[in-house]
Amino acid sequence: MAWFLIFSITVLCIVFLIFLIQIPILIARGRGLSGSDLTTIMILSWCGLILGVTWFVALILSLIWRSEMGQGCGIYGKSTGSAADQLERLHKLKQRGAITQKEFDSEKKKILSK
Repeated sequence: MAWFLIFSITVLCIVFLIFLIQIPILIARGRGLSGSDLTTIMILSWCGLILGVTWFVALILSLIWRSEMGQGCGIYGKSTGSAADQLERLHKLKQRGAITQKEFDSEKKKILSK
């Protein structure tokens, strides 16, 4: 009976750790990060199992890291698709809270001026 209790607690701890590791990753995805930015956060988060502090770094980065938006290369990094497609993606980012109204208006103006 004691072995079953120890086994159950071990399984619960592992499940909790996996959930905890996913928190920065879920935040980053929700904020619209992708590609190498998201990969960096994933690596730091999983390394947190061993080093501990890297999980906190991943959590902080997922909260403050801005995607390529606002760095002079447009909201998507590269202009892809029609203006309507870009506006639709831009609107979705605004709805998710990934960008502010001011950023939305600025990028919308850039798209419509092309």
